[in-house]
Amino acid sequence: MRKYTKTELEAKVKSLNEELHNPFLSKSEKLRIESGIKYYTGKLVEMDESPNIKTINA
Repeated sequence: MRKYTKTELEAKVKSLNEELHNPFLSKSEKLRIESGIKYYTGKLVEMDESPNIKTINA
């Protein structure tokens, strides 16, 4: 786990989305990436709901 800023989380989700479009991924890799996208998107929602939070552990 490490601390992420909102900008870093957004970049992480964007990177995972781009990786997901790779046609050579196996089904398990796609599931792993989709799970990561959901996880980091959830952390972004947490940050949006609490404007005082500057960083979050993820």
